[in-house]
Amino acid sequence: MILKYKNLASNAATTSWSRVINFGSKCRELHLYFSSSSKDPNEWLHQLFASNIKILHFRDFIQFPESFCTSSSIKCLKLCEAQFPDGDSNGKLTLNFSVLETLFLTKCNVWHLKILNISAPLLKTLGFCFQCPFGSPNVKICCPNLASLEWLFYIGDEYPFENLSALVTADCSGRIRDYEDCWTTNRCKRP
Repeated sequence: MILKYKNLASNAATTSWSRVINFGSKCRELHLYFSSSSKDPNEWLHQLFASNIKILHFRDFIQFPESFCTSSSIKCLKLCEAQFPDGDSNGKLTLNFSVLETLFLTKCNVWHLKILNISAPLLKTLGFCFQCPFGSPNVKICCPNLASLEWLFYIGDEYPFENLSALVTADCSGRIRDYEDCWTTNRCKRP
């Protein structure tokens, strides 16, 4: 069963959200799209990442809790406009997903971080586009089974990859950081 919620108001009572997540946790796939003015992690987000949901699509500006970083049941995670947790005192955040196979991060708020580590031993597909002209963190990726990569980056940022021996396709676009006009300068594909 796929459960989709759209245009939900985040100022709903936490108990209402708990009911949504409780119902959603019985589903295999959950899509949440709504506007939020809240920047504080809510209990329902902790419940969401602790549930048995396998596929999660989430679009919101709300700040994610630390429990997001170690979800052990989600196999497919697509985030758009999500605010990542603050990380440690050095600005380092590690995403450690043991069963994740697909990860897409689009326009997520990560510029408050200095280092973003992505560690997912089963990850096969990775797509990310931060599009932040104010700078993005150094992204370190350790995904030995990564077969497909979609990547929009700013030239000059650091993105060290470890062990890309399984990579089959890569679609990469680089942009020059310009606060008034960002334009694509490089596009490459690896067969």
